Amino acid sequence: MEIKHPRELVREKPDKPAYIMASSGEVVTRLQLDQRANQCARMLKDLGLKAGDHISIFMENNRQFLEICAAGAPG
Repeated sequence: MEIKHPRELVREKPDKPAYIMASSGEVVTRLQLDQRANQCARMLKDLGLKAGDHISIFMENNRQFLEICAAGAPG
C-alpha cells in the first residue's frame, strides 16, 4: 500500500472530504483542511515556534482541533 503525503492528496482530489464531523455532519474537504492548517501553522510560526518545538492542545473534539493537529504535523 502506497502512503502519500497529505499535500499530494490535496493536489489529486482537493474536493474530496478529508473528514465529516459526526456531530454536525459538516464536511471539510482536503483543500479546506490544508488551507486552515497552513493558516494555523503560520500563526504558530509567528508566535515563535519552530521545527522540533512541541504544542499541547486542551480542547473539545471539533473541526479546529483537527486543523491544529494538522498544522503541527511535520512536513
